[in-house]
Amino acid sequence: SGSGSSSCLLSVPPTLAVPQPQYGVSECSSRVLVSRTPPSCQPCPTSCPAGQFLAGVCSGNQTTRCVPCSTCAAGTYESGACGRNQSRLDRACSPCLQASDCPAGTTLSGQCQGTQNAFCAACLQAGDCTANQYLAGSCNASLQTSTVCTNCTVCAAGFYQTAQCGGAQGQTDRVCAACTTPADCGPGEYLDSSRPCGGTSTPECLTCPTAASCGAGTYLAGECGGYNTTFCSPCHSSCATCYGGPGAQQCTGCAFGLFLLVSQPAVGNLPATGTCGSNCSAGLYPDAVTNQCKACNATCAQCHGPADTDCVSCAAGSFLTADGRCVTTCPVGFFGVAASGRCQACSVCASGSYAAEGGCVGMVDTNCSLWRTCVPGQFVQTPGSATADQICGSCVAPGFYSDQPNMGACLTNAPPCNASTEYEVVAPTPSVRRVCALATVCTAGSQYETAPLGASSDRRCANATVCVAGQQFASTLLTASADRVCTAFRVCNASTQYAAVAGTPTSDVVCANLTVCTPGQQQTLAPTATSDRLCAACVAGTTDVDSNPLTPCVFCAAGTYVPASSVGQCSLFACAAGSADTDLSPATPCVACNASGQYQPAANQTVCLTPRVCSAGEQLVSNATAMADAVCQACNVGATYKVLPGNSVPCVPVTACVLPQQYTLLAATAVSDNVCANVTVCTAFQYQLQAPTQQQDRVCRNVTQCVVGVSYLLTAATNTSDAVCETCSVCGGVTHRSALCTATSDTVCTNTTVCAAGTQFQVADATGSTDRVCQNVTTCVSGSQFQSAAPTAFSDRVCQNYTACVVGSQFERTAGTNTSDRVCQAYKTCL
Repeated sequence: SGSGSSSCLLSVPPTLAVPQPQYGVSECSSRVLVSRTPPSCQPCPTSCPAGQFLAGVCSGNQTTRCVPCSTCAAGTYESGACGRNQSRLDRACSPCLQASDCPAGTTLSGQCQGTQNAFCAACLQAGDCTANQYLAGSCNASLQTSTVCTNCTVCAAGFYQTAQCGGAQGQTDRVCAACTTPADCGPGEYLDSSRPCGGTSTPECLTCPTAASCGAGTYLAGECGGYNTTFCSPCHSSCATCYGGPGAQQCTGCAFGLFLLVSQPAVGNLPATGTCGSNCSAGLYPDAVTNQCKACNATCAQCHGPADTDCVSCAAGSFLTADGRCVTTCPVGFFGVAASGRCQACSVCASGSYAAEGGCVGMVDTNCSLWRTCVPGQFVQTPGSATADQICGSCVAPGFYSDQPNMGACLTNAPPCNASTEYEVVAPTPSVRRVCALATVCTAGSQYETAPLGASSDRRCANATVCVAGQQFASTLLTASADRVCTAFRVCNASTQYAAVAGTPTSDVVCANLTVCTPGQQQTLAPTATSDRLCAACVAGTTDVDSNPLTPCVFCAAGTYVPASSVGQCSLFACAAGSADTDLSPATPCVACNASGQYQPAANQTVCLTPRVCSAGEQLVSNATAMADAVCQACNVGATYKVLPGNSVPCVPVTACVLPQQYTLLAATAVSDNVCANVTVCTAFQYQLQAPTQQQDRVCRNVTQCVVGVSYLLTAATNTSDAVCETCSVCGGVTHRSALCTATSDTVCTNTTVCAAGTQFQVADATGSTDRVCQNVTTCVSGSQFQSAAPTAFSDRVCQNYTACVVGSQFERTAGTNTSDRVCQAYKTCL
């Protein structure tokens, strides 16, 4: 460039003097003006080698250059790569995340170095661990420590769990302890093996029982130590107490009612032992004080005490007395019984026997013989005794006798029979009493005597002849010694006669002529063989319908009046219309119905009819006459009504229910008036669902109340319509809530902003109540910056300055582009 010239000059060899375009600074857009002759516009560097970025501005006579990337200081990390944004940006360093930045429940994790930052990691909770783990460690961001799920310790063989894994907070390990062994037990103790070692249990050292702890009926058995223990074992069932074992011979005391027979005397501290029995052996007796068997007195074979009077059995040749002594000769009144070995009282002869000589001596009992028997015909003259037989005497007939054995005296015989009323059937002897029998008496009126009474023979009677009743009578009467004579009754002419006087057992029949009935009469009783015909005039209520007095009068039915002695058919006597046979008797006159205010339209009737009483809902048109009923007419339903029955009250007009104040609750009938009710008035909180009519009340309903936050009032209620509530809209999808649902307005949902692809990115996502926040993508400065990181839907474009080539030492080898940095290269050094 010449002095004061602003044009670009191209430097070319002198041999090639070719004319070139002339450039000024303003024409070098996006390039740099190179100071040469002539000047020219050259491309600025667009990329840099690794470890450098483009610095400076490519404009005018300024160019970008590649400079070394910055190094992140301690406590920072590379948050943006060097050379990003088309090699235009330096390395970006950001402070490392600090422990204080981590919220509660998290810890600082990872290394802050290179391009990696540390991060806050959530600490594990107890609920994150499995059933066989617990939460170990501490969540401390400053120390960069975290909790960890650790496997629970498993108790080894010979150990048991004293605290469960996890604990109340799930943060403690299982605690194990060594199980108890026999070596851990002290003197007088043993290890209870019923509780196994393992899980949460361990054997336990228990105190061994001692002899003092064994109750009555038991003894101390076994050995104490290791896994063994002493124990109280039952004595033999016969022992109350025992020592050394359960044998029957090891009793030291006996059960109730048993006694100890000592077989092993006491030695030192060892008690005497033996067997227990209910009886002691021969020569011994049970001592109630010591409960032991002791020796009897020498005179006894068996005893119940030590004295010579306590014997219960004796040796052979001796006999046991009643006072418990053993003797060779029994006392007076007793004799010895070899089988029982006892002295037995001599027998006393029973009543009716006496003792013979040679009895009740030594071993011989009393010899008894029966007394002699005094037979019938004898009496006991001298009674027997315990030592003598009885003596008999004879009875002398006919004055005395005895008819039983061993009678104390002869009995006086019966007196002679009464010759007029008795006869003798048994003659008297020394052993038989005289017997008289009453003579037969002939029945007066039915028997007569055929043989007279003798001294030893009875009277004989015969039945008298009986006349046939109704056919015969006694023409000769019965006597005491003669029979009666019977004769047949007289027979009357059945067509003209009857038996006026009946025959009796002793008289004949008397006959009389029959009565003949005249016309106008009836035969009230037909004649019989023994009675006359009876005739009587027809009574009132009856008539002789055939004018034949021999036929009976005919009873006329109710509804007629037939005077006494009437003749002719019953229809001739019927009660006329307007009258009636009210007592149902044809023998009394007919009664006029109009006399009692009644009527009867027909003849031959038994009742007068009561005139009709108009019922409820009817009114009288005409009154009853003697032969016609009253006439009623129904009320006009809806216009008139009558509540009560009767002929004196007419139908009356119904009440009118007037709208809109009243409506008809119950419509009138022939027997009831309209029932009016006041029309319901809806309250301020109600609306009319249905308007009132003449027959129906107004229907009110409560106005629907919208639930704030759930629904809003779409249409307000009127007097005749309900409020309309609409469910509040729920924003979602492509909308968000910009205004809450109120009592009278719906939720306002606004379309969520959509970030423009390529020009915007999302800074904050939309929520139910907030819009999405978009931000314009950064535009890299053309000619000085390049895009080191492309924008995404959720991140901005990253722009970096082009690397600036160092003037005088570098030149732009590769120009920067929109997406790559300028590359500078050092000038070659010429030698």
